[in-house]
Amino acid sequence: MLILQQRFAMFILLRIYENPGIYKKEAVDEDAGAMGAKYETLAQLIEAGLVYEDDKKYVHNKKPLFLTDKGTEVAKRLQEIHEILPYSECESREYR
Repeated sequence: MLILQQRFAMFILLRIYENPGIYKKEAVDEDAGAMGAKYETLAQLIEAGLVYEDDKKYVHNKKPLFLTDKGTEVAKRLQEIHEILPYSECESREYR
């Protein structure tokens, strides 16, 4: 549960949920926030078993990101929670 309290965790998780196969840079790239913190959060999401990198060989060693079954369930429920809130401060993909 602590992983979801990390800064950018929900943003990254929902970004991968909405864009399966997205590359690391695209998954964390946003105008606000330190890139190092975002990459660290992504590493923690991988370590927590919510996200995985496809280890096949790709052009320029880019590895696409996907959600595990557990990660998909968590992201789906986060999306549902976002939809039932009485008001919305931002779109689900804008969580930072």
